[in-house]
Amino acid sequence: MRERILKAFIEEAQKKSIKFTMDDLAQNLGISKRTIYEHFTSKKEILETIIEKSFNEIKEKEEAIINRKDIPTVDKIKEILTIVPDYFDLYNQQILDQMKKYYPEQWEKVRFELKNTWNNLRLLLEQGIQEGVIKNYSIPIIMKIISSSTNWFYDQNYLLNNRININDAFTTTAEILMFGLVNEKK
Repeated sequence: MRERILKAFIEEAQKKSIKFTMDDLAQNLGISKRTIYEHFTSKKEILETIIEKSFNEIKEKEEAIINRKDIPTVDKIKEILTIVPDYFDLYNQQILDQMKKYYPEQWEKVRFELKNTWNNLRLLLEQGIQEGVIKNYSIPIIMKIISSSTNWFYDQNYLLNNRININDAFTTTAEILMFGLVNEKK
């Protein structure tokens, strides 16, 4: 039931903005508000749970990739760049803007996590430079390019209007960042 509530929370946030009511959420689920409150004390707690689960999932996936011994560093970098959390739909620009306004503590947590989620990638890039498989460019510049190139993922309207699914967005962006736009000469 908790998982259903979390998914319905995201659906309501997408439909009605983050200002939807617990009545809206209960109606979406076809349950009473009391049932929701048996699992969560507040809307804020649901939001915090989604945020925590999202970033824990990213960290777990990153750790699993980093600890793999069967793939080279370049492949690890690409795999980290393509991680899409289960609750990514919560992180569109409109919802993030509303979160900043109505749930500033949770917004700060998201902002902090988004800023620091790149630490493992940074370490892999440094490792790749040491191994000679990544060109020796400035890590801060590389990181800025990567973070800037992934910010458009939060524009759900752009993705929908261009019929781009989020997995393809992550994968294509990772491939362009890793291997460029130019075909190798044959």
